[in-house]
Amino acid sequence: MNRAGAVAFVLVFLMVSFAANAKRAEAQFLGLVVIKADGTVDRGDAPIQQIGEVYVLTSNVESIRVERSNVVLDGNGHTVPGVSSQPGAVSSYGHGVLLNRVENVTVKNLIVHSIAMGIVLDRATKCVITNNIVTGTHVAVPELQSTGGICVFEGNSNTITENHLSDNYGGIYLGYSQQNTITRNNITNSVLKGVIFSSDTSNNIIYYNNFVNNAMQVSAYEDKVNSWDNGSVGNFWSDYNGTDGNTDGIGDTPYVINANNQDRFPLTNPWDPARPIDTVPPRLTIVSPVHGIYNETSVPLTFHASEACSSMSYSLDGQDNLTVAGNTTLSGLSTGLHNVTVYAKDEFENTGASKRVMFTIAEEPEPFPVVPVATASVATIAAIGVGLLVYFKKRKH
Repeated sequence: MNRAGAVAFVLVFLMVSFAANAKRAEAQFLGLVVIKADGTVDRGDAPIQQIGEVYVLTSNVESIRVERSNVVLDGNGHTVPGVSSQPGAVSSYGHGVLLNRVENVTVKNLIVHSIAMGIVLDRATKCVITNNIVTGTHVAVPELQSTGGICVFEGNSNTITENHLSDNYGGIYLGYSQQNTITRNNITNSVLKGVIFSSDTSNNIIYYNNFVNNAMQVSAYEDKVNSWDNGSVGNFWSDYNGTDGNTDGIGDTPYVINANNQDRFPLTNPWDPARPIDTVPPRLTIVSPVHGIYNETSVPLTFHASEACSSMSYSLDGQDNLTVAGNTTLSGLSTGLHNVTVYAKDEFENTGASKRVMFTIAEEPEPFPVVPVATASVATIAAIGVGLLVYFKKRKH
């Protein structure tokens, strides 16, 4: 979508909200709730409990706008828009949650459905959208593609993680946005596309997501480069037809979106959303060798890891890493000072390193002088003979 399309996005967004608000008199729902820039909530009857910087929903609402930075909006499992008691009802607002020119806002634990756009970040930065369920969002003008269960417009450095986005017109939309992270989301059954990027959206990273049965998995412009893996793990694509020859869970060939956008490490099985995020690298402790002197040229390399590891290696004296299956032996060591470091990677691609251990291989000691047995015998006999001769001469005199 070009700049004109982006302007159309804003105009249509405003028109949807305005037209819907004109009908609010006919609705019987609790309407828009605003968390204002000064931290107050604009409605005294709003079902929100404020605990410092955290705003917790205590019931369903129809729409929320957040104008304050550095806060947490906890849906607490409630629904936006709160119209679930009326089958087929659609919210009178264009958005479920709108973050309006804020930063460092977290939105979590919400259920959003049956609305034009689900969670909208309008020029918001460094925000976190996590653990929300967004379903059945749609667009008022079908030709307009700037819609999504989660929609980011001119927003940078945001994180969208662990959300379930299903049966939306578009799963996630990013327009004129950079350096956003999209990870660990389920994006399924999108009517149009799983992820939609505008023509000026680049430098975002998208990995460890499940893209399942979307009409089109991704829409990205070829001349705008985004990262579709983190360097070792990509996404699961239900239409990936590559192979996994070594059964490591990573496809042998990339998932190609276009020439400049490819998932180099596509997952061959969906990731499990029930598994917690692990960002902690394994802790490694070298048991042997220890700081000290060894008289042998072979020394056991024994180490302990704090968790199961998918790969292990060591570096001796700063040389290239050598892969090992576990404990091993350092053989053929030269005399002098050595050092060793052990590395390991867990299943979440977190890499840990041990402390470097310094140790010394001693030089072989010089052998003690050995007198040949035959020579020693002759010398001994001669010495005894001389001694006896002197003895008898003394007795004679």
